[in-house]
Amino acid sequence: MARARSLSKNPAPRFPGNARLQPGSSSSLRADKEQSQAGAWRAITPAEAGVEEPAAARPAGGGDALARLIGAPPDARARLARLDLTVVGVGVVGGYFADLLAEFAPGTVRFLDPDFYELRNLRAQPIDRLAIGRPKVEVVGRRLKARSPGTRVLVAQRRYEEVGVADLCSSTVVALAGDNLPLTVAVSQRACALGQALVQGSVHGPTGVAQVRRTAPAAERARACPVCTWDAGERRALARQTRFACDGSGQSRANPAGPSAALAALGSLAGSLMAFEVLRLALGFDDADAVVEYCALSRSAVVSPLVANRRCLVVHQAWRKVRAARPLGELSPGQIFALAGARSACRRADRALEVDGLRWVARGDCECRQHPPVAHFVGQGEARETLGVCGLCGCTLRAHPFYTHVETPGALFAASLDRPLAALGAGVARAALVRSSSSTVLVHGSEEAR
Repeated sequence: MARARSLSKNPAPRFPGNARLQPGSSSSLRADKEQSQAGAWRAITPAEAGVEEPAAARPAGGGDALARLIGAPPDARARLARLDLTVVGVGVVGGYFADLLAEFAPGTVRFLDPDFYELRNLRAQPIDRLAIGRPKVEVVGRRLKARSPGTRVLVAQRRYEEVGVADLCSSTVVALAGDNLPLTVAVSQRACALGQALVQGSVHGPTGVAQVRRTAPAAERARACPVCTWDAGERRALARQTRFACDGSGQSRANPAGPSAALAALGSLAGSLMAFEVLRLALGFDDADAVVEYCALSRSAVVSPLVANRRCLVVHQAWRKVRAARPLGELSPGQIFALAGARSACRRADRALEVDGLRWVARGDCECRQHPPVAHFVGQGEARETLGVCGLCGCTLRAHPFYTHVETPGALFAASLDRPLAALGAGVARAALVRSSSSTVLVHGSEEAR
């Protein structure tokens, strides 16, 4: 017969049901609150960039190149100051593109790239030897901050897929200069869902072609994305997880017959084309989705429309966004469902709740095989770690894979419907998704998105 464990002998916090947290556990149930609230981003300070003033004087009148652009609105600088841009990938194309942003002085720029600079990057990327061995986002971020001190520069040395919705949803434009097809799918999918404009830059070394695909949401037409233009060959390359190198090394992974080395001048050209497309978006020159190609060898340019493809791999439907009046951790699952329009049990029954970056553990697994109730959120990467001890047998308790969910059916919250997320292990949550078969609602907390 299983024996109950007395809480008086061990005052560790207890899960609902028969499981309690192990003292000293490394589980994400006890994740550091301050680190979670900070999100993925780290701000580059003026001191790091070697500048003293928090803002630089802007050129005015005839000295401002933006003011002299034909067709530029009178408030061009103000529009750029409101721009929130995420840059994914800062290699040969993204690195040159990032350097060109300083002249625009955008309000916020976020850099995402997991890699470090290597010796082979010296030939094609805009760096010196001091950058070797350092994170790419740190080098590029400090360089932009030094040239545009008034820009809020945020960096994250992570893969795009590892960054949560709460850290990405504030941006209005995403600039993609990555080097693999799965990343293109991931960025296109998230940009469409969040209603963000997307500018993708790429190069093809053998033919000397620089290409930019630009798309933005618009009420009068169906949403398109870069993946809409893919042919059967690109879909096969995606299935093989091909990653093309555009850093001038001439290498490609999983595809020995991939593109050869691209000249740095070609990467700089693609970065320049990307910069102009971002400028057109920010200043409202037009909202036409387009593919812009320039062949340096033949001195020819082609501009063609980017049209939505009904057979695209990406779902183009945008999420509806709702901002709560309080921090998300103070809300209960029932209140989050209500904000998404599912106030009744009937409506909750065909919906699922996903808390950004967390999984819901309904039951645990231990030696007694009784699968005691846990009813708690844990970190996505730590669902297999020790949660604590079983309140029945005293053995180590882990999340049961069958009872662990990313998208949790509404019915599973019946016993926890009115408990705040903070009491359920998600006190630092900043975004939640309520999904149905036909739509998704993104619920923000009242705290400022980072």
